[in-house]
Amino acid sequence: MPEVLNRIATGAGAPYEIRGANGQWGGSWGNANGLETFRYVWRDRDFAMGGPVCQYFNPAGYFTNYHMFNITWKSKNRLRSLEVMHPYWLSNRGEDYWRTTHSPFMQAGLHRKTAIVLFNVPAEDPWADKGRADWVANRDKHYGNLIQLAQVRFPETVDELVKEGDFYFFREGNIYVSVRVLKPGHTLEKEEDTFIKEQTRSTDFFHVIKSRDPQTGFIFETGTAGEYRSFKAFMEKVKSNPLTIDWNRLEVSYRNCEGDDLRLLYDQDMKEDKEGLILISPEFRINGEKRDITGWTIAESPFVSLKNSVLEVREGKTGFRVDWSGELPRIERER
Repeated sequence: MPEVLNRIATGAGAPYEIRGANGQWGGSWGNANGLETFRYVWRDRDFAMGGPVCQYFNPAGYFTNYHMFNITWKSKNRLRSLEVMHPYWLSNRGEDYWRTTHSPFMQAGLHRKTAIVLFNVPAEDPWADKGRADWVANRDKHYGNLIQLAQVRFPETVDELVKEGDFYFFREGNIYVSVRVLKPGHTLEKEEDTFIKEQTRSTDFFHVIKSRDPQTGFIFETGTAGEYRSFKAFMEKVKSNPLTIDWNRLEVSYRNCEGDDLRLLYDQDMKEDKEGLILISPEFRINGEKRDITGWTIAESPFVSLKNSVLEVREGKTGFRVDWSGELPRIERER
């Protein structure tokens, strides 16, 4: 592996934003045509947070290998990530089966160290019997009674966990994370990962926050010991941040720890276009300015770019370039 990739992977140049998207199934590699899911990532030196901001959703598809919102941090422990999930595609396996965290009823807005995640889960499946028979066989028991649950999980090996009302805070090393639940009535449970056990026979346990409501959501904040004088100071700051929720409009307005005013408006239009796709595009505003994904491509960051079938990697004075636009790839070596 080129040394430049090692430097980028271990945090050189952090913090920075990453914008990207994956192509639709069967699309050409590295080409921006036919993009499906657009994602935003904040890469800090010791943690990263990312998730979807827009998707061309195919209700006849099968999203069992998709992982949506995630926070990952440096740790001596093998498990070092937070995930969010509504059980839809594999709901026949139960709510504790975490093979996929994708749900068409989840929408998010992300900016730097903050994320707002909303759910709007109907009582019945609007796409019953859509897709291949062997695919829908994993969710057909819930056509008339979707599991109206949103949940957040993180490893039980975190160093410290504090619950205060609708807030959950945890610390691992110098990394601080907060989870604010937007609806009351949530619970904190200890849960075994049945999918990991099925695949590897290992036993891994997680703290799981469960919010059983058709309309619910979470706000996530991340920070480090270098930014706050203590874990308690981080908690006090998060708890003081102003929040307004309009459940009729499915709109959340929030001022984050960095002083940015964020607003997420859930996209409730689930109409299919002529190709059978649904554009799921929540409105997300940062200090009043609407985020525009026009021009987003496969990958764009200060060090890695993939667009128009050309990959460019550069950090400092070294890098390389791979061009797939011809019949054979052309490679310019690291220099």
